Amino acid sequence: MGFMSGEERALGAALSRLGCANPFLPERIEAERAALGPAFVHADRVWSVRADRTVQNPNIARLGERAAALAATLRERLAAGAEPAASDRGLYEDVVLYLLYTRYENDLFDLVVQPADASDAGRRIPFYEKFRADCQHFLDLPGVPLPGRQEPGHLFASLFQVRRAFHHIFWHIIGGSMSMARLRAAVWQSIFTHDMRRYRRALYERKDDVTTLIVGPSGTGKEVVARAIGLSRYIPFDARTQRFAARFGDLTAAAPSRARSRTAPAGSRPASPSGRSSWTRSATPTRRSR
Repeated sequence: MGFMSGEERALGAALSRLGCANPFLPERIEAERAALGPAFVHADRVWSVRADRTVQNPNIARLGERAAALAATLRERLAAGAEPAASDRGLYEDVVLYLLYTRYENDLFDLVVQPADASDAGRRIPFYEKFRADCQHFLDLPGVPLPGRQEPGHLFASLFQVRRAFHHIFWHIIGGSMSMARLRAAVWQSIFTHDMRRYRRALYERKDDVTTLIVGPSGTGKEVVARAIGLSRYIPFDARTQRFAARFGDLTAAAPSRARSRTAPAGSRPASPSGRSSWTRSATPTRRSR
């Protein structure tokens, strides 16, 4: 056997797709099915808020377990001197990034929902040191160059941005139709573009220069979309001080953004893909969401 068996490579590829896919499109659910096989629990074609469920996606815990097991196995082989091809090194890195997200998802969620405090100027993040140790354990292996080569502080900021974006889009732009799913997906893409790897590598530094125009009739929820985009911006993390490079309260306040809304003139195409007069509202989030 080489660095990975065929079964391990298929699982790694599915986890890689999960980490890069737009979470509001059917491709996300198909990647879950590919990663879990017979253990996959079918719920919906796309992710949307369901008031009748405490656990919004029953597959999340199983996916985290499989990512942890595969990352540990591959890391052990790398430490023992395995020399995988460049493509397999990239796959290993994607699996680790997915694992890091699932491992710290609840901690990141707590940062998202805690109340904003105007007097809170740069709170230290206590679990960052554990995150950094995990990054070093999995990603800093002697003689194993990985394609991303990203600093733990940047990865921490990137994963926090993903967690915030998912929270604000999933819990505030609600609807079970494919039209609403496409709307959520469009908002996600307006933040991260269509290429998550490229965004994490370089585009995150340039997105503040891009203005998003949101149009639609009055009352269709343009402000909710603009707020979701504004609250999902990338905020650098200072690994030395273990603090975000912005007033911490701003992370959950109505932060300024490059999103602009405009009421469409009478007779123009409505912003609501479903044609409804109002298509955004808020719901009460649960702890585990993505």
